[in-house]
Parts: sequence; structure tokens; C-alpha cells
Amino acid sequence: MAAEAGWHISRYNISAKEPSTGKTLIANLLRGSCHAYSPLELFLMSALDEIDENHPAIIPLAKRGVICNFDEVAALEAASDILERLFADSLQDLVAHVPPPSSELPLPILIRC
Repeated sequence: MAAEAGWHISRYNISAKEPSTGKTLIANLLRGSCHAYSPLELFLMSALDEIDENHPAIIPLAKRGVICNFDEVAALEAASDILERLFADSLQDLVAHVPPPSSELPLPILIRC
């Protein structure tokens, strides 16, 4: 079954009912996707413990990010660590070139009317 293989609904989904069609809009904040889902698609998402991991609906739902088979929090932390290491030297260089605040700069003049 799909749930036994690690598939689960993303914790970064936000949903709302679309009044004109009756479909449910789901935005996945991690993937940056938004799609209107039919009642059948919603049922398939809710039945991950009952459908096979090779079910044809798994791939499109996973591409949109509404279901996943990995730890999203761990993935975000790993990406953050990588970006921090990539840009750590650049940030240090930038900070090193910023002049310290000077007391010689004139203070702003406030005019009261």
C-alpha cells in the first residue's frame, strides 16, 4: 500500500472550496503549486493506506507536492544548511565591507510646524 511505502499528505497544504465548480483548491506551500481537485482525487489522497503505491494517481499528486514520501521538515533543514554553507563566506565578506556607524554623521533635523 502507498502509506506503507511512506506516502503521506503534505503538511504544507492549504485548501479552500471553489464555489463555482465545487472542487477543492489545494495550495502546497513547499512546492509552490496550486490546483483544483475533484472529489475523486480528494478520496485518493485520503485513501493512501488503501491504494497501491504504484497507483497511477500517485505520480501527478506527488508532482504537485500534495503528497510526498519523504520527511519535509528534514528536507527543509537540509536545504537551509546547504544554503547557509554556500553563502556563509559571501555574507562574511559583505559584513566585513560595511563601514561601522560614525558619530560624525549629522543628525536629522526635525521641523515642527
